Amino acid sequence: MEFKRMKKPILLLLSLILVVGVAVGGTAALLTVRLKPVENTFYPAAVDCAVTEKDGAYTVTNQGNISAYIRVAVVANWTRDGKVYGLDPITAEDYRITAAEGWTLLNGYYYYTQPVEPGAAALPLVVSAVGEAPEGCVFSVRVLAEAIQSEPVSAVQEAWGFPAR
Repeated sequence: MEFKRMKKPILLLLSLILVVGVAVGGTAALLTVRLKPVENTFYPAAVDCAVTEKDGAYTVTNQGNISAYIRVAVVANWTRDGKVYGLDPITAEDYRITAAEGWTLLNGYYYYTQPVEPGAAALPLVVSAVGEAPEGCVFSVRVLAEAIQSEPVSAVQEAWGFPAR
């Protein structure tokens, strides 16, 4: 008699296990057969730039993979034997910067006002000495460039305070 009472719950439990097993197994089989692998097409943005110089003209090239805004700081010194000559400091009156169209000076930096596409270059800045160098000295220029992603525009505005157009 005891077995007859237990027979229904045992059959119900076995049926439930069978239904769950078929549902899980069928779903797994369906997903395995019907789904194709998904190729990841996400590439992280890279922002980089490089400065080249030819005859006093400095060009900044966007070496990243997205368009970027460019800014540069110009550091000029008199050097003697490869070392900075500190007895006669160089001032803004000792050199001239001729900026091509598209550059603007703001807070000591030259900003290129348009985004530069990957692989493209901003128009050059020309830096030249004015007057005579101290004896045995050479006019030395370093152009320090930075790049920042152009989208969203708020990125350049927040990081540099530059009112990008």
